[in-house]
Amino acid sequence: MVEFYLGVVELSNRALGWDLWEASDIIGRGELSLDGYMDFRPWLIMLGREAYDTALADPDSLAG
Repeated sequence: MVEFYLGVVELSNRALGWDLWEASDIIGRGELSLDGYMDFRPWLIMLGREAYDTALADPDSLAG
């Protein structure tokens, strides 16, 4: 259980960045708060490895 938690924390920390924040704000229609961004990161992880890695490399990929 601890390893799972630490894995999620690591993935969440890798998803910190202004580019992803801006993408999440667009998805949230410009009304995304800090709490909303904190919820966005687990959602991004739940999309799966391919979508997660693609979004980190190119946040605009979340638009399509």
